Amino acid sequence: MAALADLAATMVAIAKTRLALMEVDLDQALLRLVVLLSWCAAALFAFVLAVAAGLAAAVLAVASEDRVAVLVGAAFVLLLLGAASVAVALERIRRAPRWFAATLEELGKDQAILRASPP
Repeated sequence: MAALADLAATMVAIAKTRLALMEVDLDQALLRLVVLLSWCAAALFAFVLAVAAGLAAAVLAVASEDRVAVLVGAAFVLLLLGAASVAVALERIRRAPRWFAATLEELGKDQAILRASPP
């Protein structure tokens, strides 16, 4: 009977540890989500700003013909900066680690240990 109580206590301790680890993983995942959303908002803002600047440059280029090359070039550079910021945000999304990776790894280790232990 004592062995059964020890087994139950061990299982409860394992579950408690894994839940604590899952809480940490969830905190990290939420932080990554907030950072990712911030980058997406910044990229969207930069893109909209680049498009607006490009449109403004096009309007100015039409209004004054002598500065056409400079204004169109500046608009193109701003548009490329907006596109680059979107690309950076997408790359951050692609490289983000899997959610709950540490928890899944620890649960896999627990499963391997429990399978290897003789009954």
